Amino acid sequence: MVWELKTGRKRWSADQVDFDLQPTAYGMAARTLGYKDARLTLLVTTKGKAPDVQVEHVVRHRRDELELAETAFAVARAVKAGVDYPNRGWQCRTCPYAHACGA
Repeated sequence: MVWELKTGRKRWSADQVDFDLQPTAYGMAARTLGYKDARLTLLVTTKGKAPDVQVEHVVRHRRDELELAETAFAVARAVKAGVDYPNRGWQCRTCPYAHACGA
């Protein structure tokens, strides 16, 4: 089994679960390490007045792995070409490069 542990303000939507790339990468890594048919589970703990735990059994297919690879290669090509854009988020508060993107 591969568990991904997350925290958030609220439960994840079906789209967030379906399109998150990390479980895909973890599944590929598990298979590469010799774990056939590793079961992927996402555990989201919400941080609100009424905390909750969401458990999602994630299913990924070969097409998801191909999409992940295509995305990774596209990002690598964009970086090599000098394409970059600010993607502001909570990470900007402690980013040592925040000055470069004007965050």
